Amino acid sequence: MFHHWKEAHQHIVALATDIITHYSDGDALSTKKKLSKLHDIAVQHLMEEDLEMFDLIENHGEVDEDTEQLILEFRETFRGTKTTVMNFLSHYTLPEVDIDDTFMKEFDILVAALAARIAFEEENLYVELDK
Repeated sequence: MFHHWKEAHQHIVALATDIITHYSDGDALSTKKKLSKLHDIAVQHLMEEDLEMFDLIENHGEVDEDTEQLILEFRETFRGTKTTVMNFLSHYTLPEVDIDDTFMKEFDILVAALAARIAFEEENLYVELDK
């Protein structure tokens, strides 16, 4: 189940790297295109992850109590970051919003936060789900 989540994480990381590269090259158009792809993939990934985690919790026989608590903790602690990510991507993918130094400063912070969340998710939650 969660193996496709790891693939989505890899795609998200690759897109983030592309965005940084295009921005560094001064290519605002390519940066915006990659940002739009990141938006689409992030929305899809977060939606699927939420639905599948909800299903795991509702079907109590699929996970033990400790894993269920880990899922609930993950969902609760990630809620704020998820909202920030979606707001950021929704804002900067608007055609009228410029890709500027403010964008890059915020993007760097966002990427660091996502990297930490992905690491936590893969090193803790996925390990439990793989048992």
